Amino acid sequence: MATTAQSPQTGGPLGPPEQNPWKDVTNWKPLDTLVDESLVSMNEHGRGSNGLHNYSGTMRFAHPALMGPPGRLQGGLHCVARIFPILRRIEQHEHNRTFPCRIYVRLEKGLPLNEEVPFTASYHQTDRGHWWLTSRFSGTDKLDAGAWSVADTTLLHPEKWDSWRERFQKVSVDPGRRIQKVMSTEYETSGDLFWCRITPEQMQTPAAMLRMFETGDGQYSAAFICFYLDVIGALAKATEGFNPQFTTQVALEIAQERIPASEPLIVIADKSTRQPARHSRAKPLEVGGELHGTTLIQTLLTSGDFQRIYAHGWVAAHPMDTRRILKK
Repeated sequence: MATTAQSPQTGGPLGPPEQNPWKDVTNWKPLDTLVDESLVSMNEHGRGSNGLHNYSGTMRFAHPALMGPPGRLQGGLHCVARIFPILRRIEQHEHNRTFPCRIYVRLEKGLPLNEEVPFTASYHQTDRGHWWLTSRFSGTDKLDAGAWSVADTTLLHPEKWDSWRERFQKVSVDPGRRIQKVMSTEYETSGDLFWCRITPEQMQTPAAMLRMFETGDGQYSAAFICFYLDVIGALAKATEGFNPQFTTQVALEIAQERIPASEPLIVIADKSTRQPARHSRAKPLEVGGELHGTTLIQTLLTSGDFQRIYAHGWVAAHPMDTRRILKK
């Protein structure tokens, strides 16, 4: 879900302020490490007659940095936690290239913090090194995920995104563009585009937050990629006066696991691509006297000059009933 944890000044699920672990944020491990360490156990159950290697295990998300809605795993981190820690521990995958890859994640049920969550997974590889992985958490198809290798990355070639680049260059200097601050991060919107700049020179995101995504060698991790594409997709609608949004599905193509933190980056959502999510099972919510359902929107993570496309995909977001969320 594309919301962030409560403020360090409040108590809430993290306890009273004087015992709040958020006060030590500068000493936290990188997010990709915290996600990987969340895997508690994983066992292989042999290869089935269908050629799949089957696994089961448990994960426990025990760190406040992983929290989105109170007491639950943040939505963009679902895209990392339910795929890559499992993939890294599969012996058959050891010599296969993980990136570029495509992922698809359903987030139609929350994952609690501080509880062991069971999962099952299946893995398959071909003689040519192609592979795919599926996982299911808590025994429900509401928490299905998949990832697979990509042989042809033409969708990530910069020339495929010339129309986005041309539109962005025009609206990014529009004197009428609006700037909105959400959870200490600045977002901009003009025309059909909604974006956030992440640059060393023009820091619109708190430095302490960005450091959590660094890998220790001056790069951003896959957690950064998934987190920001999830958030930009949900906020693109929420900031227009609708209720906060929670993510129900994410489908991404990711070019590489690491991005230099020194490179200017732009995360963009194109509001002109919005369309109803036809296969959503979430019930429409009444907002302002009208029913609003799940909406798909296209998102992109690119270098500031559009010469390197790091990831793109679709995010499905649904209006959040905040009264119901806070009761849980």
